[in-house]
Amino acid sequence: MTLVLAETLCANPRSSNLVAASAAKLDQIGALLANNPDYQISIEAFTDNVGNENTLQQLTQDRARVLSERLAAAGVDVTRIQATGMGAANPISPNTTVASRAKNRRTEITLTPSGQ
Repeated sequence: MTLVLAETLCANPRSSNLVAASAAKLDQIGALLANNPDYQISIEAFTDNVGNENTLQQLTQDRARVLSERLAAAGVDVTRIQATGMGAANPISPNTTVASRAKNRRTEITLTPSGQ
C-alpha cells in the first residue's frame, strides 16, 4: 500500500520545513503506524526537474529525513523506516507546466508487511 503526500506538506517547493497542518497530520499517521508494528515503512521524496541535480537530490533527502524523524517522534520504531531522497527521478507527470511540476513534487510512503 502506498500513500502519496502532495508537495503542500512543506512550506514551499524548495523547502524541507513542514507546515503546521502537515505536521499534525503526520503525527496522526505516525500514531497509526506505531500501533501497527507489522509493517516496514519506505519513504521516498521526489521533486521536479527545475534546478541543480545535486541540490534537488539533497532537498528530497532532507524531506525524506524530516518525515522519518516526524514519524519516529510519533512513536514509530526507527528500525522500521527507510527514508530515501529520489531527486527528480520517476516523474509522474511531464515537467512542462507549473501544474505538472507540482505533481512531481511529492512524497510516497509505502507500507510492506514485515517479512516480505
